[in-house]
Amino acid sequence: MVASFIIILVGFQVLTSAFTSFFEGTAEAPDLIAAWTGFFSALIMYFVYRYNRNLAWKIKSHSVMAAAKDNLSDSWVSIGTAVGIIGSQFGLPWLDPVTAFIVGGLILKTGWDIFREASHQLTDGFDVDLIKEYNETICNIPGVKGINDLKARSYGNNIVVDCVITVKPTLDISTAHDISTRVEDKLMQEYDIYDVHVHVEPD
Repeated sequence: MVASFIIILVGFQVLTSAFTSFFEGTAEAPDLIAAWTGFFSALIMYFVYRYNRNLAWKIKSHSVMAAAKDNLSDSWVSIGTAVGIIGSQFGLPWLDPVTAFIVGGLILKTGWDIFREASHQLTDGFDVDLIKEYNETICNIPGVKGINDLKARSYGNNIVVDCVITVKPTLDISTAHDISTRVEDKLMQEYDIYDVHVHVEPD
């Protein structure tokens, strides 16, 4: 959540600088070596972004994914800086503020995306499509007549599911327990869910 606010502030700062630069102009064009340094930095940050993004997918970490998006924003800033420097070298001073406007907009979008995902997770929001998949999987398990309730939430990097299934009222306790165990095992194995709590009710 804090990272998203920082990125948004950086985006506003880039846009403000671009606006100021557009009307004031630049007094001196930076050396071309600064542009190559910017491109090199952008390339390095892009590889860092790719590494952190893949790591986030592997360990299912929203925090690492937020860090990866922050790395991508750094890469955009470096590219924007390099393009602006090259533009000033070729007598195109307007290219710097225009590029800064674009980069600033991209950074703001990144910050907003991180904020939206963090807010969704903190309010126990969950992927609706995954809930539908869980529902279909549970209903296809023999012995399950229906689902009265199904909830899922993220617990750190893991997923926890709570559901209430209905079974035939004539079933004995042992059989009903076996059905609930099959539901738990199926969800945990098929979707790599950390923990599943199943409650059984007669229909």
